[in-house]
Amino acid sequence: GPLHIWLLPYIKASRVGHFFPDADTSTYDKAFRTVIDNSGVNTAERNLMVLHQFVTGKTKEPELAGSETMILNVGTIDKIGADCFDAFDYVAMGHIHGAQAVGRETCRYAGSMLKYSLDKKELSRTKTVPVVTMGAKGDVEVELVELQPLREIRHIKGNLKDLIDRATDTEDYIYATLTDEETQFDAMARMQEVYPNTMKLDYDNTSTRAVRDFDGVVETEGKSFHELINDFFHLYLCMNPNAMLL
Repeated sequence: GPLHIWLLPYIKASRVGHFFPDADTSTYDKAFRTVIDNSGVNTAERNLMVLHQFVTGKTKEPELAGSETMILNVGTIDKIGADCFDAFDYVAMGHIHGAQAVGRETCRYAGSMLKYSLDKKELSRTKTVPVVTMGAKGDVEVELVELQPLREIRHIKGNLKDLIDRATDTEDYIYATLTDEETQFDAMARMQEVYPNTMKLDYDNTSTRAVRDFDGVVETEGKSFHELINDFFHLYLCMNPNAMLL
């Protein structure tokens, strides 16, 4: 039978209400179900949906890749249940950069073809392209084809001298974490002499761990002025280990 391809761009629940004033469009999920229910999908034939939305499973939300700025900044109020698209044999989704199935194997985020984030989970992912073969009604096969980027993104950790002396795969995009206790002079420039595509550099040492462990709450009740000043400078030096106090 024929294959019907449905293209659905990103839409807002408020827009749906203009076209269906009597429907409940108070949430994105309800608004989308209104759209689908009024679309005239023939479930006896093959249907392919292509959309750009935040679609979730019944018990699990999709895993973000760290580079979905809009979702990270605004939140997930626009989420839609994957069962909203049960009438479609395959659902091809964008919006989230990590390749994954949602709700069922034939409802998938293809994911970005390259890594756009230094998030550790994203760095460990292998990028793929889903190749979908649609046979007779109900016969859908998905094959994930691995992609090999020209340059990998890697997170490396160690003291500056060791990272430079033991450099490998130097053309990769590098996120370097230095463990030197002292801040290294011109560290980024020195890294880029060996790893020209170094993108980020930070430190993991006694001082940075002290700052991370600090919960932001300082007990002030009953302390003298001298003790408060001492606490202030202790915190300042933890955050700025190379500062010179004159």
